[in-house]
Amino acid sequence: MIYDEIYKKFYHVIVGYSFCLLKNEYYAQEIANETFKFLWIEWKSKSFPNENALLAWLYRVADYKIMEHRRKKQNKYIPLDSDYVHSMVDVKAAVDYEEVDNYQEEQKFLEYMSEVRSRLESDDLKLFDMKIISKYPYVKIAAEFDTTVSAIKMRWYRLKRRLRQIVRDITGEEL
Repeated sequence: MIYDEIYKKFYHVIVGYSFCLLKNEYYAQEIANETFKFLWIEWKSKSFPNENALLAWLYRVADYKIMEHRRKKQNKYIPLDSDYVHSMVDVKAAVDYEEVDNYQEEQKFLEYMSEVRSRLESDDLKLFDMKIISKYPYVKIAAEFDTTVSAIKMRWYRLKRRLRQIVRDITGEEL
C-alpha cells in the first residue's frame, strides 16, 4: 500500500478513536493529523506485514499522542497557592478584602427572612417552610396540600418568582 491509500482508509478511523477518548472533535483531528505526520516521517523505516499490523501501530501512536495532549493540558493549570502565583499577585490586594462580622451578617439575614415571611400569605408561607426549611420532597408537600405534584411544582415556581421580587424590594439588588 502507498501512503495516500493508507491515509484515506484509516484517517477517519483514527479521528473516531481519538474522539471517543477526548470527546472533542478539534483535538481528535489534531491527534489524527499528528499520527499520520509521524507515519509519514517513519514511512521508509517501517514495514508492516498486513493492514492489521499497520492499524495497531496507528492506534499505539494515537494513544501516545493523546497521552501527550492530556499531559500538556494538565500542565497548563497552576495551583493558586503556588509560589509562582504569590509572586505574581498580591492575593489580599487582588480580592476585595473585607473583614466580615458573622454576628452582624446573621442578624441581617434574620431580618431579611422575617421581612420575607411577613409578606407571604399563609399557604405560601406553609409551602415556603416545607420546601426551604424542612426540605420536604414535592410528593410529601402535595399530600399535605391534598393536590397533585404538578400543581405543587407550578405553585412553587410562582412562589419563587414572588420571592425574587420580595428580595429585590427589600435589598434593592437584582437576583
